[in-house]
Amino acid sequence: GLPLSSKNSDGFEGMQGRFFSGDDAHEVILQKMFAAELLGKSAHNPDEINVREIAEPLIGKQLVLRYAERESGNGGSDSASYSVISR
Repeated sequence: GLPLSSKNSDGFEGMQGRFFSGDDAHEVILQKMFAAELLGKSAHNPDEINVREIAEPLIGKQLVLRYAERESGNGGSDSASYSVISR
């Protein structure tokens, strides 16, 4: 997450809309490519994505992200563990 103090940083320059309505607000900022992927739209270049087209179906919706969490292997010296890295 990003702190409320980040709202004036250079990383948000040129972005459309209003962000960080409050410290405890449940909000998210999505990159164009990820937003398009959520909607099942594919593009090889971010410039191919119409922001308005992908924003409308997502604004105001609840987004639930689930991800794997790595746990330490406490099974002794013979326990095996591995990581999956997306490339």
